Amino acid sequence: MTDLTLTNPTFDTNAPKFGSGALNGGYGATPTVLITQASDFTIEVWVKAASAPGAFGVIGGQGNALYFRHETNGNAGLYIGNTPNATVDLGVSISDGLWHHLEAHVDFSTDTVRAYVDGVEVYNTTFTTNHVANMTFDRPFTLRTVALSSGAGSYQFNGAVDGAAVWDGLRHTAGFTPSSAAYAGDEAGLIALWQLDSDGVDTAGATAEAEPDYVEITPDDAGLVYSPYTWDIGATQAKSITPGAYIRANFTGDACTLTFDPSGPYAPNRIKYRIDGQAWVYAVLDTEIICEMPEFTALAPSHTLELVFSAIRVTDGRWATQQPALKFTGLRLPVGASLGTARQHDRRVLFLGDSITEGIRTRGGTDAGSAHDAQLSWSWQLGAMIGAEFGNVGYGSLGINALGTGNVPVIGTSWNQMWDGLARDFTTPPDLVVVMIGANDGGNDTTAGWTTFLDDMLAQLPGAMICVIKPFSGSRSAQSGFIQSAIAASAAPERVIYLDGDYFALSHSVDSLHPYGWENIANIAPALADAILPVLNGPGVAPLVTQLQAQDRVTLTRDGAVQAIDLAGLQGYLDSLAG
Repeated sequence: MTDLTLTNPTFDTNAPKFGSGALNGGYGATPTVLITQASDFTIEVWVKAASAPGAFGVIGGQGNALYFRHETNGNAGLYIGNTPNATVDLGVSISDGLWHHLEAHVDFSTDTVRAYVDGVEVYNTTFTTNHVANMTFDRPFTLRTVALSSGAGSYQFNGAVDGAAVWDGLRHTAGFTPSSAAYAGDEAGLIALWQLDSDGVDTAGATAEAEPDYVEITPDDAGLVYSPYTWDIGATQAKSITPGAYIRANFTGDACTLTFDPSGPYAPNRIKYRIDGQAWVYAVLDTEIICEMPEFTALAPSHTLELVFSAIRVTDGRWATQQPALKFTGLRLPVGASLGTARQHDRRVLFLGDSITEGIRTRGGTDAGSAHDAQLSWSWQLGAMIGAEFGNVGYGSLGINALGTGNVPVIGTSWNQMWDGLARDFTTPPDLVVVMIGANDGGNDTTAGWTTFLDDMLAQLPGAMICVIKPFSGSRSAQSGFIQSAIAASAAPERVIYLDGDYFALSHSVDSLHPYGWENIANIAPALADAILPVLNGPGVAPLVTQLQAQDRVTLTRDGAVQAIDLAGLQGYLDSLAG
């Protein structure tokens, strides 16, 4: 229950809508943020005003997300979103001295806002960009005012409010008749209820049913498999700032609930999961997400869960404060169910890149809530093809000399850090590091930066091979030359493979830059798998020849001496090794 803190309150005890009073002076605010994440919600309140105001007043709601206003023409109004936002005149006067019912909800699955006055739908708009996607959840819920960055108290409503409530989900999706009686407080889905008879006490849940029994699986349970190099795992939460990070689990029982901490203004608004290899399900991030169990595998003795951090919503504060992080807090299983042992691949791969690796616009469009999906990126698909556990680390705009979005340091500084102040854990080092970067460096000479970057990886990961893929955008020819010069100048060029093929040359894209997910699945990832599997499989003449098929010239080492040869002379060189 979340009581309102009231400031200079007065109550109308003569003609309230319900009970013994209605708040008609001062204002109320919750002590903390009430609506904490982008999950469907509904707000409602009864209002009474005698006349139109000289300046608009705020009736109630949550700043930077959704609240009701009293417009200067006397009509009810609605404020939606945060930078940019929408201010809507609902077209119905509430300035006649009578009680009026206001209700509005946000449907995040469709980015739709609906509003009702006295049960009549007066607003129904789907936003293709901004507004809903840009809502932030960092302000208290207020009545008769709005909470600004400087605090509550501004734009006070010149009227009375009563029977204010906040609901989980969509209370109504069509016209309705507002209740003629006060809510009891035990209604399903009720988050908060303020009767406002003489105080700000929240009476929601007064007679709510007890929490059902379940088995709690904590995020540090040894039975959970996490993508390597992408999670900070603790007893209460596992946190990641890199889309493409995944979790896998094997469990018994007939149900599974995912739990998260969705607090913070920039928490991701969607994740994706699947059960038993069935279709992927996109889900709006919430404290709890009840998985849809497939009927096809209902009788299986155990089930496999796969969860993917599909997209970051915004990048503000990603590196310094991790505000957009996904925070996984565990699983809930039915009583009697248990977590088994999920199979793991022995090999480890680390992918490093920019927005192409991050999965930007793999689903088309530009809206951060629906256009991006790292699970559809070239690197994620490649990782799934080559039989390895893999970490997918990509930051938009990143380069040798270019900062990544969210103020991520250049790749030579950020590659071995989870975020500011936390080193990436290489206790189990990767067998292979795959790097595809360079499009954001333009024509700038990056030879020195690449050499330092490569030497750093070679030193910190002494058992790993490094594979660098030719950049496919920007000043490609220039960066290709800088990269090859850096490899030759590195401390161990024999451990660095350069793939010079045009793997992305035919990619289809929404913006002539970021490949569609289907292109990655059908063409790009399979072609790269053919080139990279031999590197991962280790030494040998046959794998080596396969690995080098896409190249014109290769660098090999014999007895510590580096020798560059054309493919035409490869067989002779191999014969000399055999001799």
